[in-house]
Amino acid sequence: MNDNSIVFLNSEFVPLNEAKISVMDRGFLYGDGIFETLRAYDGKIFKLQEHLERMRRTASALQLPFPQTQMELANIIAILLEKNDLQDAIVRITLTRGVSDHGILIGDNPPTLVLFARPVSEIAFHETGVSVVLVADGISALPGMTQGIKSCNFLSNIILREYARQRGAFEGIGLDAKERLTEGSISNVFLVKEGILKTPGLNAFILPGITRQTVLEIAEGLDIETMETELTAELLYDADEVFIVNTGWEIMPVVEADGKRIGSGAQGPLTRGIREGYRKIIEGLNNPC
Repeated sequence: MNDNSIVFLNSEFVPLNEAKISVMDRGFLYGDGIFETLRAYDGKIFKLQEHLERMRRTASALQLPFPQTQMELANIIAILLEKNDLQDAIVRITLTRGVSDHGILIGDNPPTLVLFARPVSEIAFHETGVSVVLVADGISALPGMTQGIKSCNFLSNIILREYARQRGAFEGIGLDAKERLTEGSISNVFLVKEGILKTPGLNAFILPGITRQTVLEIAEGLDIETMETELTAELLYDADEVFIVNTGWEIMPVVEADGKRIGSGAQGPLTRGIREGYRKIIEGLNNPC
């Protein structure tokens, strides 16, 4: 993005360098807001309805006003992509509780809505795979921040990703107090053992990822047995295949964890099959018939 990029702020499209938010906005002061990250392929948003439904559920759970309809947001996104001349892009929607001087007490102030789009950053590891590190109490280092909600208070996720970066790893995966796998800083994790696809079951520390659910649906269509269950570090180390997923990365093979080789040390056949199934869904966005 650059200063000439166009963003949507509340009710209008403005150049990035003219977009201003109050220093009293609760999103800035307290992280009191939510967000969704979407992916556009050839101008079409992947799983738009699912993303917006999750955002609306989250807003409702936090008693956060969400005045725009799905159709209105879809129209805003389409215009945003057009104004920025983008076809393949990452789109972020941020909704905060708006400006308030009531301390932490919730007032009746209108929310702040921001949308921006940026080009997709190419990642060159989909064939070779990436390394991860496991972090004790990683995603739950600040209890209560996750709770299945994609809030603007992303501090524990930031710390987890930075921990991984400083150790030369692509992603960090958190372990809870009982040393069970939770999720990555911005990803859900899957492993394969003896042909069974496994992922941690949803709980207070695991976001119900849109890509996570898509992978489970692809696996069902391919007659791959799946399990949503408790997983440990040892199970991950001993897995035949591991991959992590999110909207931007799609399906990312993992070939090393904590310096230990996963399986053959290369992308496995089941991971490749899931990736191919995912690409077919994307291709269907522009070829619905």
